[in-house]
Amino acid sequence: MKHVAILDESARVLAVNAAWRAFAREHVPDNSRPEVGSSFLDACGTAAGGWSAHAESVARAIREIQAGDGGEFRCEYRSDGAEEGRWFLMQVSGVQSHGRLRLVVVYEDITEERSQERDLQERVEGLERRLHATSDALRLNEARLNALLQLFERSAELNEKEIIEFVLEQGVELTMSAIGYCHMVHSDQGTIELVAWSRATLANCDAVHEEHYPISEAGVWADCARIQAPVVHNDYPGLPGRKGLPEGHTELRRHVGVPVVDDGKVHLIMGVGNKAGEYDDSDVRQLQLLANDAWQVIRRKRAEAKLRLLAMTDALTGLSNRRRLYQRGEEEVRRVQRYGGSLSALLMDIDSFKAINDSYGHDVGDAVLKEFADTVRHTLRDVDMVGRIGGEEFAVLLPNTSLEEARALARRLTDAVRAMPLSADGSEFGITVSIGVATSTPETTTFAALVKAADVALYGAKEGGRDAVYG
Repeated sequence: MKHVAILDESARVLAVNAAWRAFAREHVPDNSRPEVGSSFLDACGTAAGGWSAHAESVARAIREIQAGDGGEFRCEYRSDGAEEGRWFLMQVSGVQSHGRLRLVVVYEDITEERSQERDLQERVEGLERRLHATSDALRLNEARLNALLQLFERSAELNEKEIIEFVLEQGVELTMSAIGYCHMVHSDQGTIELVAWSRATLANCDAVHEEHYPISEAGVWADCARIQAPVVHNDYPGLPGRKGLPEGHTELRRHVGVPVVDDGKVHLIMGVGNKAGEYDDSDVRQLQLLANDAWQVIRRKRAEAKLRLLAMTDALTGLSNRRRLYQRGEEEVRRVQRYGGSLSALLMDIDSFKAINDSYGHDVGDAVLKEFADTVRHTLRDVDMVGRIGGEEFAVLLPNTSLEEARALARRLTDAVRAMPLSADGSEFGITVSIGVATSTPETTTFAALVKAADVALYGAKEGGRDAVYG
């Protein structure tokens, strides 16, 4: 509602509307109330309340209009009287009426308009903040996805530690942190395997640490593993119950730690620290996604490695299968051809194995094969490789081994096999093995040729009465 007063050329009040009269009586003191017949300039001189700060400007505007030098005057003010907290618009303008100057003074309550404007401004600012946050999130997501793409492209050539180091550097960068770490959690859920620290961390930290660390002895930085949820420490030094850092450790002011939880177990924890400002939900989200990405790549590589191993492993005995043994054998033959040296092979056949299956059944026969495989494995050197290439036939690859050394090892194997304690259906029995020995010559160009030579020697061992070494 507008409050209106009409003034003559001398600024004396000629008329007011009902709204003006009612408001003035209720809210304006008697000594400064502009009523019909009073001087509005005098009222400006004794003004009080919210518009008093503008009264002098209003009076000056009236005098300028009276002198013909001014146009319309406008001002907004906030009331601090009975109408405290409300906003008003004051307008003064001059008009000509029948050749005489008349001054029109109007003021109105604009509190609702101001409130709407404020609400609109707050909404605009809120939208701008959300737009800015969305823009930041999109930028971070793009950076993280680019890093993930690089990781996938390089994953075949990287080992687990290198994968973790790559992702960790991305986490430090995306969260604008100064330091970072990434460690594996043992399947027992009680031990942390210390794996990697960011380059900046290593450059400023010379603390001594063990390779494995009990979670029970770790400080609050490992809480994410204990509670299986992210933790944020924006005042790390002020944390209650915080354990001291070891000598030489980088100072830690702020910290975020996230766990990777899969099938109810924590497999990996990643943390960053010492961001210039406080860590927020965006930092936690980006770090968690990166840690999850790292684990997915590691899990995939482990699964692929397991499949490759299964493809190269005899399912019953756990030894290398024919394919894997021959691959390694061909590598060794090429090595000898290029650099020289010796290479020997053993071909072994369990004597009268069919009789064991016939007498005790195939389950006992399978158990004998597994026991035989364990005995051979424990008798050989770490550099040797044994594989199952047939039902009860096994081959051994002996790098850097002369014929005499191979014969001696074969004899140890026959002794070990003969001493194997076996039993079935309440009775004990034993087995023996015949072994053919062969060593490469300058004419040996394939591993298959070396095995064939050992096979000829094995035939001689069988013909010689079994439980023998020949070659």
